[in-house]
Amino acid sequence: MLKFIALSFICFKVCTEGAHLNNLEAARFIKPDIHEHEVAQLTKDAVSKPFWLHFASAKKPSYRRYGEELLPRFAECTQSKSLIARITHGEKAHLKEYPWMALLEYTNGKEKRHLCVGSLINHRYVITAAHCLESHLDLGLSSVRLGEWDTSTNPDCILNAYGEGFCAPKHIIVMIEHAVPHPLYKPNSKNSINDIGLLRLERNIRYNDFISPICLPRSAESNKITYDGTRMAVIGWGRDENSKENTIKMKASVVGVGAERCKRFYRSKYVTLTDSQICAVGDGGSDSCQGDSGGPLITTQTVKNRSTTVYILAGIVSFGSKNCGLEDFPSVYTKVDKYTAWILHTIKP
Repeated sequence: MLKFIALSFICFKVCTEGAHLNNLEAARFIKPDIHEHEVAQLTKDAVSKPFWLHFASAKKPSYRRYGEELLPRFAECTQSKSLIARITHGEKAHLKEYPWMALLEYTNGKEKRHLCVGSLINHRYVITAAHCLESHLDLGLSSVRLGEWDTSTNPDCILNAYGEGFCAPKHIIVMIEHAVPHPLYKPNSKNSINDIGLLRLERNIRYNDFISPICLPRSAESNKITYDGTRMAVIGWGRDENSKENTIKMKASVVGVGAERCKRFYRSKYVTLTDSQICAVGDGGSDSCQGDSGGPLITTQTVKNRSTTVYILAGIVSFGSKNCGLEDFPSVYTKVDKYTAWILHTIKP
């Protein structure tokens, strides 16, 4: 009996340490063995979960480190207007709307290009797609532009309802200190699993009305949300349904597609999706397009015990049809709440 108890204790310790090592791999504290994880990453059901993982729980990630908040609380995030109002074929965003938007700047000699976008999530980090970091290495990702609205003017100005001119502060350009694609992202995989990355900026960003962060999902129940039938929005400067590039920040309405329906659709195209991805189709011809890669798929959440509603980053633009606005061809987004632990382990105060 004593031998049985001793063996059981040793087994439990080994299994717990194994789960801890898996978490360290995802957090990039140790180098992962990609080949060992390859099959398990393709589909949730490809490999059954070892029985001991049901008993050995990993330590929950902390939102605080060294006494500082790693991510903004709801009070710091931009309050939203309702997403219920339909956005037809994409519309221009207001000058003050979506102040977390970041243009990623790629430098090739003297030429600067904007091939991807991202979202500011705290004073020091921008979140985007891993393929924006891995697929344009020859161009050299160098900086991000914050506080931008119209890429053809600086500062950006509009006329108010009384015909009076109003200008935002000039946009700012911040150099990138470090780029961190998810360690299990594989650039050559057409499944685009783990298509998420972080950019650490060279300095802290001071918030204002035109530069402020978007909130990430915090609820423990958020990873159970399917978004099927949920109206959401995508933001960016990408091409519109006429394949014309926009200089002004645009917003487009999309509707979530059921996971099983989307998996069947892409399976016919030899692409395997997992529960770490969200699908959505254009609402009335609007959609995310080329140039919106890495951009936000947003929804709203009402704060408990308050009457305020805030924007939440539900997904990150990953891939889809090269033709914009196809209502029967869903685009695929990385589901952010599946990566909260990795984000919290990766970012530094």
